[in-house]
Amino acid sequence: MIISKNINPDKDLYVIGAHIIDALQSTKGSSIDYFELYHKLKDNIEVSMQLFSLSVSWLFLLGVIDKNGEGHITKCF
Repeated sequence: MIISKNINPDKDLYVIGAHIIDALQSTKGSSIDYFELYHKLKDNIEVSMQLFSLSVSWLFLLGVIDKNGEGHITKCF
């Protein structure tokens, strides 16, 4: 769910998306492998692969990230 009525929003897509953006900003290059990004995010917060995938899809739909020809996630900011 993008926004829930839960008091603790740690499992909302926009919060996980913000953590993904932070992880992308700390990468040296402009792109990163999907699973590398997941493991980098997992070092900071506890997130399931399903919520990670939904958050990546949400960021893709917003135009924040894209994928390159090699299948890596590319930041668009």
